[in-house]
Amino acid sequence: MKYVFWVFAGLTVLFGLFTMAVGLFAADVVGLFSGLLVTVLGPVLVRIYCELLVVIFKIHESLVAIKNK
Repeated sequence: MKYVFWVFAGLTVLFGLFTMAVGLFAADVVGLFSGLLVTVLGPVLVRIYCELLVVIFKIHESLVAIKNK
């Protein structure tokens, strides 16, 4: 799960930087700020998603252990 997080966090940062560059060259303020927002919030949202997946798998393990008792 660590590798999934780092790959997607890196991709969101690259996408945000790309969006910022396009916004800068097109003189689009909205594109520039949306790229900045993706660069900052993208890894946070990816982290939350990965943590939720870990919690779901832990819940599944617990339910299987209860069922097998």
